Amino acid sequence: MNILDKDIYETILLKADNATIIQMLNAHVDFKPGDPFFKRLMEKKYPYLVNDKGDLSWRQFYIVTIYYIAKLKEKYDINYSKSNRSTPELIYNKIKSETFDGEEGNF
Repeated sequence: MNILDKDIYETILLKADNATIIQMLNAHVDFKPGDPFFKRLMEKKYPYLVNDKGDLSWRQFYIVTIYYIAKLKEKYDINYSKSNRSTPELIYNKIKSETFDGEEGNF
């Protein structure tokens, strides 16, 4: 893959939804964007979370973020948004730990 292809891929991925990004990364194994790309991606898609990165690489942080966004939707039908004022992982773990009438997630 030449540099033009890489630039085009990054431009497309910065505008794509999370599922498309993962599909493209899996389908094109020779395209391996580094941490600067994932930093730009997080700054564009989730700017309110960039201060919560901690010791993770930007790639790891992006993957953890979208994993928990997907789990919130799949398991609890919650659409994560910046108005949640917490990371998707913290919200997921809080909901998972709370119970009512012995059933997880029923409030």
